[in-house]
Order: sequence, then structure tokens, then C-alpha cells
Amino acid sequence: MTEDHWILLASVVIAIVAFVGIFNNIIKARLIEDTPTSKIRSASQGYVELVGVAKKYEDAPIIAPLSGQTCLWYYYKIERYERSGKSSSWRTIETKSSDRYFTLQDETGECSVDPCKADIISRWKDEWRGNERRPTSMLGQESLLFGSRYRYTEHRIHEDDALYALGLFQTVYAPSLKEQKKHKVSEILNEWKKDQDSLLARFDTDGDGEIDLQEWANARKAAAKQAHYYVEQNADNSPMHIMTRSPQRRNPYIVSNKDPKEVSRRYRWIAAGCGLAFAISIWFGTSYFYRLFY
Repeated sequence: MTEDHWILLASVVIAIVAFVGIFNNIIKARLIEDTPTSKIRSASQGYVELVGVAKKYEDAPIIAPLSGQTCLWYYYKIERYERSGKSSSWRTIETKSSDRYFTLQDETGECSVDPCKADIISRWKDEWRGNERRPTSMLGQESLLFGSRYRYTEHRIHEDDALYALGLFQTVYAPSLKEQKKHKVSEILNEWKKDQDSLLARFDTDGDGEIDLQEWANARKAAAKQAHYYVEQNADNSPMHIMTRSPQRRNPYIVSNKDPKEVSRRYRWIAAGCGLAFAISIWFGTSYFYRLFY
């Protein structure tokens, strides 16, 4: 293939990718603009939009690896500056995002948000540079270094940020008391088995150094009694609401601590950029098509 053939082929590929980009980003913008906001307490099961405040899901905090800041979610990227002959560029060498749930809270309840496979758009973005693969000083102290080999980018969601979520809303109910007690019995017995001396001292009534069938039945009764008391005192039968990605690909999963209108505008600008790329690629492709075949 000649160079003109390659340029024509590249123009066609870019046009297809750009067209898909236009379509996907317009859909995201329209869904954000047209989907009514639901309240957690009364939200229907399925694809919904929620607006509230970001809260911790668990007591243990998340520490963003690069900046060291406490947050609910993070994504970071490390790039290295590389030269090859006369050309140079930043090459991504490491990326990572946290996968721990966090909570969206509104005035009617709480919903656990699964960040996995979500398109997360954060208002908190930091970018700075340094000379080591991992930052060796606090955020911002390395940002003015000249000739730095590494560039660090980090996005975060912090507690008490305004939070927007568009995705699959599901309510999960706790197991029945009977199932909870059955599970607790197994848990107690497994814990007792780890200490054979204590188990024998407590249930080896004939002193033969082994737990026979009758003695094991007595151990199970004791475990059942303990499990019954524990579940009655600690059972939590309240439902748990979860926001996750929809299995239907036409329904995007979007989470952001920005205003929904700003998120919608972002997708429209991306669609506009894809439209420009589509137009340019069509122009190039048409020009080279006529050059090759006419």
C-alpha cells in the first residue's frame, strides 16, 4: 500500500471512531438532562439519577497514594518524559483507581456507590512534577521543578462533596433471621475448631480425647444458643441500597462531584470535538479518495 492508501484508511478509521464518540457523548448529555432526580427512599428499582452528599461507606479512610490526602475515591496517573531521537513525549507508566464503595446521602436515606466501571468526573484534580517515579515531597512542592522526568496527575472525591450519580439502583435485603442464625452457628463452630484444647475441655464429657457424635451434637446446641442470642441482639434487617453499572450498555454509569449541568456540558463539548474530528477526517478521506481513484 502507498502512503496515500494509508492516509485514506486512517481517515476512515478516525471518522468511524469520531462518529461513535459523537453518538455516545450526546446520549450521555441527554440522559443527564432528561432523567428526573429520584429520592433514595422512593427511588424505583432500575436506572435512576440521584443527587446528594458524598459520605464514607466504612470507618477506615482512603489515603490517595500520590498526594497523601484523605478521600473517598481516587484515580492517579504517573507519566515519564521520554526522548527518542528528535521527538519527545510523556508516556504513561502507571495508573490506578480505588475500588472501595462510598455513600451518597440525601435527606431521605443513603445509597452505596460502587465506583468500579463508572465514568467518574471529579472537580478535584492535581497535577505536578518530580524526578522520582513516586512523589518524594508534598503536593505542590515539586510542581515548579524544571527538567522533571515524571508528571503526576490525581483525581479525588472528598467527603461532604456534592455528589451526582446516574446508574442502576438496586435494593438488597438482609437474609432472614433463620439464615443469619444458621450462618452464625457455622462461624462459631469454625472458630471453636481452631482451639482443639478448649473444645475438648468443654465438650469431651467421657474424657477419651475425642469429640464423638453425641458430644458434637452438644457443641452444635451450644453454638446455636449463642448464635440465637447474638442475632437477636445484633440483627440488622434494614435494606441496603446500591448504585452500580447497568448491564445494558446503552445506559452509561456516571458519577461526579460536579454540578450535573457542568457534566452535561462536558459531554457536549467532547461530542463537538468528535464532530470536528469527523468533519476533518471526511474531508481528508474524500480528498485522497479522489486523488487515488479519479
